[in-house]
Amino acid sequence: NVVDTLRDASHLDEDDVTVGLRLCKELVCLLHAHAPPAPLELCDLPHELLTRITVHLPSVEAIARLSCTSRVFHGQKPAPPPRSVVEESLRERAARRGATVPLTSELAPGETVVQALYWGERRDRLAQQPKLAPGLNHHAFIDAGGRLLTCGQDADRHCFLGHGEEVWAVPLPTPVPGLESVRFRSVSLGDYHSLAVGESGCVFSWGCGEQLGHGDPEALRPTPRAVESLRGVRVGAISAGGRHSLAVDEEGVVFSFGHGVSGRLGHNSEEPVALPRAVEGLSGVRVRAVSAGGAHSLALSDTGVAYSFGDGACGQLGHGERTSLLAPRAIEGLKRMRVLEVSAGGRHSLALSDEGVVFSFGRGVGGRLGHGEEEHQLAPRKVAALHSVRARAVCAGGAHSLALCDEPPGRAPSVGGTVVFSFGIGSDGRLGHGDEENQLFPRPIEVLRGKRVHTITAGGVTSLAETASGHIYGWGDSSREVSLGIGRFEEPEEGSLLVPRRLAGLRSAPVCV
Repeated sequence: NVVDTLRDASHLDEDDVTVGLRLCKELVCLLHAHAPPAPLELCDLPHELLTRITVHLPSVEAIARLSCTSRVFHGQKPAPPPRSVVEESLRERAARRGATVPLTSELAPGETVVQALYWGERRDRLAQQPKLAPGLNHHAFIDAGGRLLTCGQDADRHCFLGHGEEVWAVPLPTPVPGLESVRFRSVSLGDYHSLAVGESGCVFSWGCGEQLGHGDPEALRPTPRAVESLRGVRVGAISAGGRHSLAVDEEGVVFSFGHGVSGRLGHNSEEPVALPRAVEGLSGVRVRAVSAGGAHSLALSDTGVAYSFGDGACGQLGHGERTSLLAPRAIEGLKRMRVLEVSAGGRHSLALSDEGVVFSFGRGVGGRLGHGEEEHQLAPRKVAALHSVRARAVCAGGAHSLALCDEPPGRAPSVGGTVVFSFGIGSDGRLGHGDEENQLFPRPIEVLRGKRVHTITAGGVTSLAETASGHIYGWGDSSREVSLGIGRFEEPEEGSLLVPRRLAGLRSAPVCV
């Protein structure tokens, strides 16, 4: 009962201090109800019991709220244990997800173990890959049972739907045949190919080209096939770009394969690579996340350092110049902070700092950088229009951008406490504002307010969002007769693709936020 009540209370979308006080109040009320006639207070509870309760909170932010509002959780009693309740609980949570506790010598200057553990849990959570992916002409989803579903239209017959030969259109999300025994955990789509990772860490690919990783540059794979070169490698993250692929194993080693023009593979050449090859330029760096764009790549280390390589014609590499890079280089403009997330779009890039600040760089046409203008940015620049909110996640699409943020201060709380901003080119309704106008500044998507959005993804001309309850919303692609993978919506109406609509009959596993 204690854990359930705290779990419910921590979902309230009030400011952090108020939520923390509410959590404490809920716990005290439970103690009074179950221990009459001499009710206990928080300070009367044993250290071990407080730790056990705190470990089960649904998010690390909930733990931080308790720590900020009660000395019981971050302080010590007259006969102190060696560590505080918060530190003990963060250590146990780290152990449960297989993470290591940093040594004192590994801490940043002025950093405490508690701060490092808090950072690590947030970083690992963002590194978890989405279970929905919008591509250029197709979409993919992983439902609550781990099944892989795809839909879309393959007019040029690149085989990226995965439903076999002669299947060139799948109007509704449909399970991919032949994979009934595999439970999937992540999926990513390129222009002409698809990637998915099973719970065992096995990578599957289908579509066409060397970006499939099967050793044949002319390959056409109409159904998913395991990438044999990665057998025995437990892959934790994948990303499918325009014509290349990236994968990271659980040891932090990056593999790349596919089209090599402009150095997007990071192998110090522009030659294509048809089999996965480790990126030597990142040896010695433990990489947690990768993002493959149209013709460039981004990588993020476990210490929050961002790297880029590939096409830099519009400044999307963030090094202050328009030149391409054949090998990875750390982005100097982001070194003064710890980066939580990176996202590579068609020809622009986004980065999110651990303080919730959004940076953008690269091609600016249509306002996709969010700076109120259309100039290219050759180095990371803070999106000033989002200064009053704390961002949780970012995603760069082909020519538009999304940012998932906490509800701005001063606004009446809504159920969920999140708001999704979109900006950039608005054709096809990809921004979700009910029109097709470009947005030079980030603009909140009103339809998604109060939906407790957990995941955002941006594709070529469409966007998808997943809520904490597992519901999936999609929008964009309004100019085509078929919704290219978004399928039918509940309560369809004219112009429904210009704003987010919930997908009927499709639901992912609920999550705690």
